[in-house]
Amino acid sequence: MQVPLISGGFLLCWQHEQNYHVLGVVGAVSASVFRAGKSVAQELLLSNQKRKIDSASLLYFMAPYSMFVLLALSIVLEGWQPYASFYDFEAGQVQCDSITPGFS
Repeated sequence: MQVPLISGGFLLCWQHEQNYHVLGVVGAVSASVFRAGKSVAQELLLSNQKRKIDSASLLYFMAPYSMFVLLALSIVLEGWQPYASFYDFEAGQVQCDSITPGFS
């Protein structure tokens, strides 16, 4: 239900929007499609009678894969700069003020 709604909204607004970018549309639509695929895969794993798995175990097994995929996409799209700003290479330690800027 979300994909036609989001896609229709983009198609109505794309011509007069200054901040429109094709990568944003592709990202939004593919996020909806992949989220639906993930939900279907989870439902199949949870309802499998041969290999019964509970939701906490499913989260335990899926979380590392999700982290690595999102980390790889983040490095490809944003580069190393966001990660390098957390670590002070001269002092050899994590910079706490870059993690929590309002609480220093």
